Amino acid sequence: MKFLTEEWFAEFQPSVLAAFAPGKTPTNVTLTLCELYSNVPQIGGNGMWLFYRFENGVVTECTRGLDKSTAPDADYVTDADYDVVVKLLVGEMANAKAVLKGLVKIKGNVTKALKLLGPHDVIDECKRQGGKTEW
Repeated sequence: MKFLTEEWFAEFQPSVLAAFAPGKTPTNVTLTLCELYSNVPQIGGNGMWLFYRFENGVVTECTRGLDKSTAPDADYVTDADYDVVVKLLVGEMANAKAVLKGLVKIKGNVTKALKLLGPHDVIDECKRQGGKTEW
């Protein structure tokens, strides 16, 4: 199933909720995260977003939207082109390199963002869906 499609999200959402369920969560952070994506080919080259609400490490909300202008406000926001995100997820590019080159834009509190380093790895693993995700 293609990355970021409705079909993909239908499997991704429950996997994220399970990975960050009470008693299983790898963090205790409380914040909101919004990932913005540009030029997503599966939706005609338009933008979209994924939103997560963490409450004491538990993801209590994971939603998807198809227009970046409708993205909810969040404590921490990342913004990147679809192709860059794919390179990051398949290991063709390092996160630090993408940020330093301005390929991934970050907005929000840096201290809070640092608390998401470990949890973001878990989210990325959920995105890969055990190798079922097609890029």
